[in-house]
Amino acid sequence: MTEQDYREERVLRTDAELNPQTRDFIATEIRKRRRERGWTQGELAQKTNQGRYNIVSSWETRKKVPGLLSLYRLAEAFDCTIHDLLPPRE
Repeated sequence: MTEQDYREERVLRTDAELNPQTRDFIATEIRKRRRERGWTQGELAQKTNQGRYNIVSSWETRKKVPGLLSLYRLAEAFDCTIHDLLPPRE
C-alpha cells in the first residue's frame, strides 16, 4: 500500500482537532506495539526515520500526535495499517 492509499477523511489533520480519546488510543497503540517488539524509543525513532527518540516519547505521552507521514512509517515498522493505529469509527 502506498502513502496515497491512506489519504482519506480518517487521516489526522492537526493536533487541535483530536479529542482526548483519540490521542489516548494512538499513544497506547504506539507504546503497546513498540513494547511487544522489545524496541526502545530510540530504535523506533530510527525505524521511522525520526532521527531522535524524544519524538516517540512525545507521542507516547500524548504531547504530540504523529502526522500522516509518521503514521505511515509507524505502520510500516509495525507491519500494520494506519487504520490499526487509529481508533475504530463509532
